[in-house]
Amino acid sequence: MLLDLSHTLARDYLAQFACPWDALAGISDFILELGSQFSPDGYSEATPNVWVHKSTHVFPSAYLGAPCIIGPETEVRHGAFVRSSALAGVVLGDFADIGCNSVLNPGTVIGRRTSVYPLSSVRGAAPRRRIVFIRRQMIS
Repeated sequence: MLLDLSHTLARDYLAQFACPWDALAGISDFILELGSQFSPDGYSEATPNVWVHKSTHVFPSAYLGAPCIIGPETEVRHGAFVRSSALAGVVLGDFADIGCNSVLNPGTVIGRRTSVYPLSSVRGAAPRRRIVFIRRQMIS
């Protein structure tokens, strides 16, 4: 299982699709509608159409593109770049860990409990419970 829908605000929206990427066509409208209903007690609108839960920590060097919702107990680390895309997004399985300055190309799927090491550029699908890294060679 890639995602456990029992704990997401998007449960009803996502449950109607067989594959997560099928949800992308309407996800921006869904985010805008949901975000506009948030109470200021739980979420703040960090920038227009970007809602961040009060328990979340976003480092100052991170970029959050609109529309976007960052849920509870999340950490968006240094150099993270979260952007929207009208054509294809990225799907992160539950408990995925993405290293600093990594690039997840459009259409990428990262499996449940998979870790992507810092400075990695990833495209395609990474299975669950894997470690994704790019081999580096020392140049002398």
